[in-house]
Amino acid sequence: ATGETSWGVLFSVESASLAGLDAAEGAPDHYYRATVTVQTNDGVREAMTYLAQPKMLTEIPDQPWDWYLAVILAGAKACPGMPNSWIEKVRKVGQSKPYSRQPPSNSFKEAVKQLEAAGHTKWQELLHNITESKP
Repeated sequence: ATGETSWGVLFSVESASLAGLDAAEGAPDHYYRATVTVQTNDGVREAMTYLAQPKMLTEIPDQPWDWYLAVILAGAKACPGMPNSWIEKVRKVGQSKPYSRQPPSNSFKEAVKQLEAAGHTKWQELLHNITESKP
């Protein structure tokens, strides 16, 4: 929301990689690219982000899948300088729902593979404990 504080990470992405990123983010059907102004340690910058398409918004937001929230939390924990208070806020706000689709989606399988590669073999623990040691 306008005026709110949100911690995050900025990445430099080559133009040639945007099609793959769009596909991973479900653009343009579920999300669209938007330019936002962000305050960084180096000053104000323009950045590209993905926002949900209006048709995808609901009055009562759905909860994220547990694996998706674990990916977000793992990324936040791996980022030097990310405040634990912010990570805990994300964990609480994003109370997840267990993933139960069968067979598991490719997104789920890839996320679990990436979590395990980052040292989170018990990735579900990320949903409960932000102070565990980093892998």
